[in-house]
Amino acid sequence: MLDPTYDLVTEAVPFVKKLSKRKYQPKIILRDIVTVLQDLRELITPLPYELRRIVDKISRGQLGFELQHKGLEKLMLQVERSANRLSFSLIIAAIIVGSSLIMRLEVGYKFLGYPLLGIMGYIFAGILGIWLVLAMLRSGKL
Repeated sequence: MLDPTYDLVTEAVPFVKKLSKRKYQPKIILRDIVTVLQDLRELITPLPYELRRIVDKISRGQLGFELQHKGLEKLMLQVERSANRLSFSLIIAAIIVGSSLIMRLEVGYKFLGYPLLGIMGYIFAGILGIWLVLAMLRSGKL
C-alpha cells in the first residue's frame, strides 16, 4: 500500500536463488547420499539371514503372530456402560409411552379422574429416570 510499483517477486528472486544454492550444494547432496547408503547397507546386510529364518519357520509351521491390545478393556467397559444406559432409557421411554396410551383410555380404576395404571406408570418411569440420572452423576460421567 505504501509503494504501488513495488514488485515483491522480483525483489525475492535473488534471495530464493541464494537459498537454493546453499541447500543444493554438491557437498550437502553427497553427504545426504552417503547417509542414505549407510542406512541401506545396515538394512540389507542382515536381510538374507532374517529371510532364511522366516522361511525356515514357515516351512516348519512355527511362524505365528501375537497381538497385544492396550486399553481395550477400558473401551469395552465404556461401551457396555453406554449400552446399558441406552437400554435403560429405552425402557423408561416405553413405560412413558405405554402410560400415555393408558391415560387416553377410559377403563380401569380412576384416581382424580385419571386411570390409576397410567399414573403408576408415570411414577415408576419418573423413579427409574431419577435413579438413572443419579447413577450417571455418581459415576462422574454424564
